[in-house]
Amino acid sequence: MKNNMVKKLLTLALAGAMTLSLAACGSKSDDSSNDAQQGGDESGKTYKVAIIKQGRLIASGTMDEVKGDQSLEDVFLELEGEKNA
Repeated sequence: MKNNMVKKLLTLALAGAMTLSLAACGSKSDDSSNDAQQGGDESGKTYKVAIIKQGRLIASGTMDEVKGDQSLEDVFLELEGEKNA
């Protein structure tokens, strides 16, 4: 009987903790102006990319930093040594 009561209390405590964590994660805050200043797109997201060749990091950063004026595909092919230019 006592063991069953402990399980029920533990279950109730865990359910409460999960509910509180979901409530905290679900809060909305408007930080889009901060994201836009850090190189984000219109939706406020900042995408970072990395190009790895044979286990070595050869390029990394935001999309704009890595690709510059080229397309990301052209940069990738150039860094991988597969572009015939």
